[in-house]
Amino acid sequence: TTYGEFKTVRDDLHRLWKVKSCVDTAARFNERTEEQKLQNRPQTRQKKEELSR
Repeated sequence: TTYGEFKTVRDDLHRLWKVKSCVDTAARFNERTEEQKLQNRPQTRQKKEELSR
């Protein structure tokens, strides 16, 4: 293989790595958002029950 072929493969790999990094970051953000929603739901129910008393 020539350096030119290696460089194009390396550039592709680098771009894919950047995409994977963005996807992983977004997935972690979504997981945290879902966890926060689940944590906030019980508190909301308790507040509604307190208000209805």
